[in-house]
Amino acid sequence: MGNRRGFSLFRLRSVGVYTLVILLIISIVSAPSASIAAVTHGLTLCARTLLPSLFPFFVCCNILIRTGFVRVLGRWLTPVMRPLFHVSGAGAFAFVMGIISGYPVGAKMVVELRESGMITQTEARRLLPFCNNSGPLFILGAVGITLLGSQTLGLLLYGVHILAALAVGVLFGWYRRGERESGRTAVRQVSRDASLGEVFSDAVKDAVLSVLNICGFVLFFSAVLACLEGACQILTDFLLPLTHADGALVEGAIKGVFEMTNGVSAVAACGVSLRVKLTVLSFLLGFGGISVHMQVLGIVSQSDIGMSTYLAGKTLQGLLAAVFTWIACQFLPVQPAGVFVPPMVETGVPPVRMLFGVCLLYAGAIACLAMVYYAGICMQRVRRKRK
Repeated sequence: MGNRRGFSLFRLRSVGVYTLVILLIISIVSAPSASIAAVTHGLTLCARTLLPSLFPFFVCCNILIRTGFVRVLGRWLTPVMRPLFHVSGAGAFAFVMGIISGYPVGAKMVVELRESGMITQTEARRLLPFCNNSGPLFILGAVGITLLGSQTLGLLLYGVHILAALAVGVLFGWYRRGERESGRTAVRQVSRDASLGEVFSDAVKDAVLSVLNICGFVLFFSAVLACLEGACQILTDFLLPLTHADGALVEGAIKGVFEMTNGVSAVAACGVSLRVKLTVLSFLLGFGGISVHMQVLGIVSQSDIGMSTYLAGKTLQGLLAAVFTWIACQFLPVQPAGVFVPPMVETGVPPVRMLFGVCLLYAGAIACLAMVYYAGICMQRVRRKRK
């Protein structure tokens, strides 16, 4: 009886995935110009932003891991990381790289640590939710200075972003706290006798594959977002009566669910109060967007870490960042600066009602992503049983 229920659930999820893919193909065929333009924009983003920023970080981090530096660092920082986050000191390396270089470097470093045997599976699942964060170059430069016209506001958003990540790390330190952890078995054996040339060559090869994988997800999701323009408008019309919020704000938040950069730009251009704007921006920066999560899925898919704790952690980080920002705006004299900020208009939206609408939106996004993810797991299990 249980097997029949599991198989029926698997078939239901599979039909859902097949339906989504077929609808996506129909959308691309019916509007090829929009899809081509979006993919072209994605290629420009990869060539001008992702490749120059991520590739050097991946190479350098791989060299540090393969030469044993992270192991030494882990021994030094274990007295700090173990009581706070209940993980090995090597996890500090992934966290620091994540907050310095941005999405999705933190996730990549967690996978590298796991494959090198420096952390256990449980420790990797604790680290992944709070080590993958947006970097200072994007928050301080793009959001703070360019979009909001204020370096102070950028510093506020970045500080709240890190604070929310640390809070998530402390909370997820209780994940499977009572269970006996498995040993740190290395998935990929790293030879300590390898020459510097071999280490550098392997690091470059791994970095190239990682960047290509990430760029592939960016290009695919660029096409998906172009096909979902109509769906975004439908969601906006549905949520407006529930939240009574500014239409441009709701539309920007919906875009941020799928792709963080476009959503942040749209929200920053809204003519709402600065407190509301900063709160929504903090949520988007903390959550990351499904596009980023799909990049992370591509990175962790070959490991034994999984995505369940990551999705829960990023949702929680977004909520905590929004709450922290709202509280900070109550006490800190934050004022917009420069000519980049549009006129501020009070919308009179009740905070509780607005928070309800945002939570409803992101809960739906997480449910859709979880359905796709667990459908993939069911398909893998069926394939294993057939073998």
